[in-house]
Amino acid sequence: SGFTLFAIDADTGAGIWDTPMDYAGESSPTVDDGIVYVASKENHLYAFDAESGEQIWVYKTDGLLFGTPSLTDDAVIIGGDDGDLFSIDRKNGHLLWKIELDSAIYSTSAISDNRIFVTTAGQTISSVDLESGDLVWSYPIGGSASPAVADGVVYVSSEDGALYAIDAST
Repeated sequence: SGFTLFAIDADTGAGIWDTPMDYAGESSPTVDDGIVYVASKENHLYAFDAESGEQIWVYKTDGLLFGTPSLTDDAVIIGGDDGDLFSIDRKNGHLLWKIELDSAIYSTSAISDNRIFVTTAGQTISSVDLESGDLVWSYPIGGSASPAVADGVVYVSSEDGALYAIDAST
């Protein structure tokens, strides 16, 4: 511990608030609807009030969290270095579901058409059903790069140096 999350006025650069948190690591905050979501390498996913900096909830995982939280209308999606992918309720920080994938997740998930797309250090990209947390498909490419989705195509760079375009439905 000993790390701080700061809110800074974009126009003036003046500090608005700051709040202590466990080691922030490489996660960037995600902000939506007045709430700041941020993960820490010390197994915590936080939700803070964007105006006051007050902690709304915290969810503790077993693995370290490296990626940036991805948001849906109802959930925060984040993966851990233990291979677990989590769906956490945005309102209260309670676990909606969890699925164990083949290896560590260092990337940020992409979300489209009720599917989550995530890469793992085991060089796999997986599609997970947003509502149930069930594995839809898995393909043997990936790494630590975060995927992107557009027009039904998942784009991901891989450890082999190539950029892949995969049909999101299959």
